[in-house]
Formats: sequence, C-alpha cells, structure tokens
Amino acid sequence: MLYPSEYTFERFAHGRLAALPFHGTEVRKLLDRLFPSWEEYLDWNLLLERRSFLYLFISANSLIFVVLVRMVLAWVADHYLHVPRFHFLANLGRAAIAFFRAPEMK
Repeated sequence: MLYPSEYTFERFAHGRLAALPFHGTEVRKLLDRLFPSWEEYLDWNLLLERRSFLYLFISANSLIFVVLVRMVLAWVADHYLHVPRFHFLANLGRAAIAFFRAPEMK
C-alpha cells in the first residue's frame, strides 16, 4: 500500500497533547520554544493516551515532592529553628510497646 504524497513526515508529533485536560496545543508551543527536543527524551504516548496512568504518574510525583518538602521543613525546624516536633515513628514505637505489653498488676 502506498501512502498519499501529502503524507510527508516533516511535521509529526510523538504525543497527542491535545488529549490533556488543559490547553495542550499551547503547552506544545511553549515546550518547543523552551526545550526543542523534549519529544525524543521520553515516550509520552502511554501517559497521554491512558488518563488513569497519567493521574497515577502525577499523584506519585506529587507525593514524592510533598515528602521531600516535609523532610526539608523538618530539617530546618530541627537545626535552625529548634522547634520541638512530633516524631511520629518514635511515638508509634512507644504506643506499640504500651499496647502489646501486659498491664502491670499491683
């Protein structure tokens, strides 16, 4: 089967940014201007075509970002501000010991 002559591959796209819930065409123009070879670095089709995988990817990256911000803020509170913090793991260990230890009889 021969392709029509108007099918030249001078302008092609790896991913369909128009499938995004926000304005994908403006995002493509912005990315092309800021980082011209962004399409070749990753295969974006799976993220763009499967909406559930895109939301999983965004939520996982958001979780990592929030945990890193929390760690930085905790470090600043401990080393610079000297603010007493609630140490969850230490208190969880104390609560587990108190919960599973047999009560003392007097």
